[in-house]
Amino acid sequence: MEIIIVTGQRNGNLYLAGNYEHVKYFPEQSTLHPYKLSEKILKLCDTYFKANEDLIIATYSEIVLDSVRLWGARTGHCDILKCINCMDNGEIRTSGFNEYGEMDVWKNGIFDIKKVILKELFDIKRVKMNS
Repeated sequence: MEIIIVTGQRNGNLYLAGNYEHVKYFPEQSTLHPYKLSEKILKLCDTYFKANEDLIIATYSEIVLDSVRLWGARTGHCDILKCINCMDNGEIRTSGFNEYGEMDVWKNGIFDIKKVILKELFDIKRVKMNS
């Protein structure tokens, strides 16, 4: 049994070739609130794990990825998690997760917009406070 996140850069094509039974496409489209979305993903992981069924989630959402990482770290099942990153240039990168929910392959430009925004806000505040 595996829980697979299919994601990628802005122009990465998340199309899944093949016949997959349990695919959830872009859960962030139906559940926008971050807390509710996270709760939904944690429950989804629990449900599929208990049923011993593979789960594939196609998403561009940091909340979805981080929630799956959290589920794996909380439950001790990071070994069944996999992230498939579809890059802008068509390259595919696959990453596993360690026991802390950290990805072993991380590329700048994927799931770091939150860090970019917070850094810019901090820089704006620093400049304004020092002027």
